[in-house]
Amino acid sequence: MKKLVLTLSLFVAAMGASFGQSAIWQPHNINVDTSFGVRYMSVVDSNIAWAVVYDGSNPTRATNQITRTSNGGTFTQRAFLPDTNDFNPANIIALDSLTAYVAVYDKAADGRSGKIRKTVNGGTTWTTATDTTTMFLGANNFPDFVYFWDTMNGLCMGDPNGNTGGGPSDEFEIWRTHNAGATWTRVADANIPNPTSGEYGLTNSYTTHGKRMWYGTNKGRVYTSLDSGQTWNVNTGTIGLAGGVQGLAFRDSLNGICWGLATTTATTNTLKKTSNGGLTWSAVTIDPVNTGLYAFCAIPGRNAYMSTGVNSGNTGYVTSVTLDDGLTWNLLDMGTTAPFRMVEVQMIDSMHGWAGSFADNTMPFGLGGMNKYIGPKIAQSCPINVTATKSNICLNDSTTLTAMGAASYTWSTMATTSTVTVHPTSTTVYTVTGAAAGCVNTQTISISVTQVTNPIITVNKFDTICTGGHAVLNAGGATTYSWTPNTGLNTTTGAYVTASPTTTTSYTVTGTAGVCKSYNTFTVTVNAGITPTLTVNSGTICPTSTGTVVLTASGTSTSYSWTPATGLSSTTGASVSASPTVTTIYIVTGSLATCKSSITSTVVVSLCTGIAQVSNSNKISIYPNPSTGLVTVNIPSVNSGTIMFITDMIGKEVFKSSVNDNTVNLDLTGLQKGLYMLTITNGKSVEVQKIIIQ
Repeated sequence: MKKLVLTLSLFVAAMGASFGQSAIWQPHNINVDTSFGVRYMSVVDSNIAWAVVYDGSNPTRATNQITRTSNGGTFTQRAFLPDTNDFNPANIIALDSLTAYVAVYDKAADGRSGKIRKTVNGGTTWTTATDTTTMFLGANNFPDFVYFWDTMNGLCMGDPNGNTGGGPSDEFEIWRTHNAGATWTRVADANIPNPTSGEYGLTNSYTTHGKRMWYGTNKGRVYTSLDSGQTWNVNTGTIGLAGGVQGLAFRDSLNGICWGLATTTATTNTLKKTSNGGLTWSAVTIDPVNTGLYAFCAIPGRNAYMSTGVNSGNTGYVTSVTLDDGLTWNLLDMGTTAPFRMVEVQMIDSMHGWAGSFADNTMPFGLGGMNKYIGPKIAQSCPINVTATKSNICLNDSTTLTAMGAASYTWSTMATTSTVTVHPTSTTVYTVTGAAAGCVNTQTISISVTQVTNPIITVNKFDTICTGGHAVLNAGGATTYSWTPNTGLNTTTGAYVTASPTTTTSYTVTGTAGVCKSYNTFTVTVNAGITPTLTVNSGTICPTSTGTVVLTASGTSTSYSWTPATGLSSTTGASVSASPTVTTIYIVTGSLATCKSSITSTVVVSLCTGIAQVSNSNKISIYPNPSTGLVTVNIPSVNSGTIMFITDMIGKEVFKSSVNDNTVNLDLTGLQKGLYMLTITNGKSVEVQKIIIQ
């Protein structure tokens, strides 16, 4: 059967021959046939518990029987359906000692209806609490569970089966009632994410916390509702339980665990946890000795979970508790004989709960299938979550650590606040100890340090312009740059930007070198005044002793200054001679009274024997331009010895190749975003074009 959620062969087979008494579980005879066992439970309090039983020697044969106690010790057995051939139970939910609901599904799946059965007299008589003309009809009539928040308000959920809007695809069949099951309303298709191909629910694979509800599917997905089942969403990413989510438990509205099979061929449960209400899930490393793998439950009031069942080492039946969301498990009980075989568990507080096993009335101590918790009071837990703004930093960088979940904290740095900023110089593990209401817990977090120093960002700038003026800002020290805010900027990336704010504005440039980043912040002050106009020429030269270009600035400025000084005949005056050895961007600043403005001039240095110029003709075509790095270059005439090379804006050669065809396809996606110069020469003439990579 697709719905069986346990490897039931271990459920009835003893691991040892001796019989001993469990230290924490008190057995009670549930008055069913020998070898029958507990499949599903619903615990109301320490005295009221209900369970659905089945034939342990033939797990696929339904018994349609329940057993219950109203005094914490004496169990009576009843049948919730008269036959054992048509229907199997999916789960049970009890409200008190008299009222309970059982979901049943059509065993043969041949068109008979699934049902919700109800009793109000302790199981003596039962009625059908669903509309048999509209609910769980057809071949996919498979109720997976029923649940009631109180005596009037409840929900039942089934596999994808029809829809509410007449659409082409089936939706999960979810019904809600507000009158104890007298009438039901189906949840609209639009309120439930669509199932994937072949997806269905698993019996009793659900849990609640307040108005929140979660259920699992065979495809390893968890559906979540925040409003008692009116609307639903489903987890993002992959949980890692491709073999099915067989159960869930939440200690609060955000923190929970789920368990199931990692693959469709797996035979041992895997454990996952979430800290965001089921949106995403992460792996929990299971203790192979101290963790029982059949069932888990939350322990109300303790932020803890209990596990029962055989451990992954198959060395014994285990009952254990985790106070830190599965990081460590504390063993409460372990044995290889029947009294220890707890495969269903539900705690109602730190001292009371029940666990189910199989019944064998021939054993000593009246071992009959239901077991009352008599163990020690579960300690108060204060699970601590620790996060970092950055878990991988560069040398001389910092990160902020934040701890949550306790009332007070002590860090290995001796800080006593919930948030601490650290500056490790090598990979470091930080420890925080949290305390709350008499409990103490410890958590660690590792910060990796890349042994590369953050770049030192420099900015060549002047700080004051007048209304309508321009300030060219040139950053250095890194390989790529980004600028914020974009107010008044001609671009937000690149080493050079032109700032034309209308009011005084502070800018921040972020420089990146590899995985490391650094920042520099400065202010451009805007004063009232007449801004000078400014124009300047550019040029191309060859790297020879006679390679010189005259740069002339003009406009309404009364004085001029040039940077950088490299290759210049002077740093002042309207005209200067530039003889750089690599392609260089110069900034010229014009002044008029107290107002300034600046623009750039580029001198391209090319390998050539003749005169090179930045071509604005159509001799060479580059497309697309700008591009993401994949460009095509068309060259009308290619002679023997033609070469092509690309330099960045500081003159560094980043690409070089011989040219044999008129069309050349270039892949420059490995280069940083920015402006590059493409030079094509045959030793006699040179063509230069700009390439922009975005």
